[in-house]
Amino acid sequence: PFWAVALKYPLQQVLTSVTDVTFKIGRSGRITPIAHLAAASLDNKTIRKVSLGSLSRLQKLELSPGDHVAIALSGHAVPQLKEVVWRSPQRKIIRLPSAADYHPLSCWQATTACQQQFLARLTWLSDKKTLNLRGLGTQTWQALMDAEHIERLTDWLALSATDLTSTPGFGKKRSAQIAELFAQAKSRSFKAWLRAHGTPNFIKSKPTDTWHSLSQLTAEQWQQQRYLTSRQTEQAVAFFQHSEVQKIAEQLQQYGIDGF
Repeated sequence: PFWAVALKYPLQQVLTSVTDVTFKIGRSGRITPIAHLAAASLDNKTIRKVSLGSLSRLQKLELSPGDHVAIALSGHAVPQLKEVVWRSPQRKIIRLPSAADYHPLSCWQATTACQQQFLARLTWLSDKKTLNLRGLGTQTWQALMDAEHIERLTDWLALSATDLTSTPGFGKKRSAQIAELFAQAKSRSFKAWLRAHGTPNFIKSKPTDTWHSLSQLTAEQWQQQRYLTSRQTEQAVAFFQHSEVQKIAEQLQQYGIDGF
């Protein structure tokens, strides 16, 4: 009714201290700082870490381990760092990862600096939006990386049940199940593999498309035939012409993947 008034209570806050700051690097190269906290209870939830959103916000906060911060729940669910309440006199320098080193076309191999982004790429391969490999998640991919079975994005396609059995924690039954999932992946559609490959989301494949036909499109053709903006065109050309992306496409062709 027109006379009604909504009274919103301010969110409860809790004070806790920062114990460490780490960084999460996603599939697209986005870097998200994570503040680790001394365990604090808020609205029947135990909070031990909180996302800071971006490197720029971390730099703006000038956060250091030992600082005391105010934490609140956004939407009564997601913890947020509201402000730094007290700064520790003993400042510690936090080494920031270089944003220039991580982007949508970086980390196609499991090098030391690329562990997180490369793992995120593998996890995306098994997502229901791509190859839909049910039961195959981040922990499994990490175990295969730790066992040095996977160094490049397509190495897993060559793994057999016998290879998997040699992986710590993999029994015969589990190895056979995963090998079956890998075999199923080879029969997925070109459209599914295109998404799994990391192709920009705005690129919509046509039934007649192949990797060769897409990689041969010029900037002008991307704009005229696919109706892309100038920015999207730049991204499409950069992706299909990238040397590492082309190597992966060649490897998929060798494994007989449809469309490659």
